[in-house]
Amino acid sequence: MDHEPFGYAFGAGKGADAVIAKLSRTIQATFAAQRELWNQFVLIEAAYTAVYRKTINDGSEESVLAGRRVERLSSEIESLKSDRSLSTLVKRSRVRDWRMVLKGAKEQAREIRRLARIALKPDLDVIELERRGKVKDAVRESGLWWCHSDVMLERYNVARVRAMKTGVALRPARENDVFGMLRVRWQNGLAWDALMGGGDTRAALKITGPGRSKGSVQAELTLCIESDGRDKDYLTMPIALRLPPDDCVVRNISLFQRRTGDQVRWKGAICVQQPTVQKPVSNEALPERTLESSWLTDGWLYETRIRRVRALGRYLDHVATTWADTAVDLGSVLARLEAIRESRKRKGVQFSDVRVFATIIPSACKVLEDNVKWYREMHGLRARAIRERDARYWTLARELLGRHSKLIVEKPLLVFASLGLEKPAWGRFCEILTRASRNFSCDVEIVAVKREEAEVA
Repeated sequence: MDHEPFGYAFGAGKGADAVIAKLSRTIQATFAAQRELWNQFVLIEAAYTAVYRKTINDGSEESVLAGRRVERLSSEIESLKSDRSLSTLVKRSRVRDWRMVLKGAKEQAREIRRLARIALKPDLDVIELERRGKVKDAVRESGLWWCHSDVMLERYNVARVRAMKTGVALRPARENDVFGMLRVRWQNGLAWDALMGGGDTRAALKITGPGRSKGSVQAELTLCIESDGRDKDYLTMPIALRLPPDDCVVRNISLFQRRTGDQVRWKGAICVQQPTVQKPVSNEALPERTLESSWLTDGWLYETRIRRVRALGRYLDHVATTWADTAVDLGSVLARLEAIRESRKRKGVQFSDVRVFATIIPSACKVLEDNVKWYREMHGLRARAIRERDARYWTLARELLGRHSKLIVEKPLLVFASLGLEKPAWGRFCEILTRASRNFSCDVEIVAVKREEAEVA
């Protein structure tokens, strides 16, 4: 039995932007078609959801009543939170009690909906067949190469499942969104030697020299970005990557964009699958306190965060000084800022807000130009810190997985504060450990320690 597919990320090397610029029209046309296809998927899903809910509501009155009860309890909790006539302790106690009632109501509603789905299965199957037919028609009418349409179809299937679980609706793509992906895929896989030897018409990889870090190389990737069956358009760009094992099978190669601050950079990944190799290693349980001393006791990430805060502070000081020297009513500017915060559901002044204020304060354009370096420094440091953190996590994960056949990692609930470790950081390591285990003959089990056990520890 083979391992699950595993991605090896790579970044664009020097000169890649110039190469991509020559084919910018073809690439942007593909991204625009993918964006339009995604928006069609959003409309199809919205129509399907409306018909699905109407069928459930018409066929099960109990489901309607259960949903209304959940909404009523949720509104009661929100109104209780905003009630200023109660003390903090009383408010917390009542909110906790109401949340227990809400939890029971949600469980009851889920059970009622499950029984309704079973009773209305023939009607729901007809609706599902109609949705799939509309999706196929949208893919056919998009005119995209099947490799590029499969990307959007895969994204849509994953997103709709997540949306159904969380109870949210799919969001359409906007014109300024970094959206789209170039991908070539092999249904039966491609041997790594064939990719390196240039024996395939969709992609080829040629090593040009050693990389900057240990185990990495500089290479030249040739990727098919468009095909109509006979003619093909190719993109040849320099990349830097860590080579996968020679016995692996390539499943797909992707090329996409990622935004860092106000800059857009090209990234990619080679998804491979490797045969399983059994290693004679012993079982061993590894508690969290054994792990934390290995890589989380230094303050490198904290120092980086401080530098980011200082950079943002210098930037905001200059913005505030410029605003103060203008004849513009500061109250109107602050009102506009508050409206932006509410619309975007976030806090704090962002770099993009200065672009908005440039229509109100002409001098804000000069502030934007003078302080863009501090903005980019802030986001560049954040991206660098994340890369360095993930590199440490991957190194530790490979070291642990290579020595054990079974790894049990304890995840206490109350130990984070004592260790000075943020929950997202620990969660990221658990994610990397689970992903890395796909290429090792090692079973990983994340065990959440109960509150009482964590307090004793």
